[in-house]
Amino acid sequence: MASGTSGHGIGGYKIPDGVAVWLNTYVSSHLPDYWEKPDEFNPYRFDDEELLKRSHYTYFPFSLGPRNCIGQNFALIEAKVILSRFLQTFKFSLVPGQSRKVRRSVTVRPEDGVMCTLTKR
Repeated sequence: MASGTSGHGIGGYKIPDGVAVWLNTYVSSHLPDYWEKPDEFNPYRFDDEELLKRSHYTYFPFSLGPRNCIGQNFALIEAKVILSRFLQTFKFSLVPGQSRKVRRSVTVRPEDGVMCTLTKR
């Protein structure tokens, strides 16, 4: 950027000072340049070896930078503990006939919810 100009650049485009830029986490986490089969559910893409293959900025569910979520680490640990406890206690079976349609907005969620039968292990 030439000296004496204000603002910053992203990908060769000048962003003037004071302009808010919103980055969509859904879009960035579905870019085929960074994700193999981006529309498929694959929890292994977050293994340590896989994380080293791409930029930290391709997936940011808790935001990035100085204003990121202060509860990020707690939320991730809490989710793992709760999920592991559920998986130890119950067997999950999807109720037949669900649409599997996805609603994409700020978050991604099932259009019709997820109906499961839980059986105690």
